[in-house]
Amino acid sequence: MLEAIQINKTTCKGCGTCSDVCPVLLYYSSDIY
Repeated sequence: MLEAIQINKTTCKGCGTCSDVCPVLLYYSSDIY
């Protein structure tokens, strides 16, 4: 869970460049978003 959130902030930074991990991280980083 924590790893997924970290990847979102580092790689995705808002789910924009990682369309592949976007849907999965969105579910975990729902709190951060």
